[in-house]
Amino acid sequence: MLREESLIFFIRNIQEPDTPFVTVEYSLKNMKILQCYGEHDNKPNKDVLHYVNKVWLPYANKILKRIAA
Repeated sequence: MLREESLIFFIRNIQEPDTPFVTVEYSLKNMKILQCYGEHDNKPNKDVLHYVNKVWLPYANKILKRIAA
């Protein structure tokens, strides 16, 4: 992050915006997730990883491409 090669996202559930869901490190160069951790730095379960990779990541890529243009 210090080299400005990645971004940190704190993903929250819209129904519980004050409750942490997962923290994601996103590579600006490769447009992919480098790390994804849940509560207390635990690995998220399969359903959460599926959401992050199949729903959130395509959305983030689309928005960040638009911002960079």
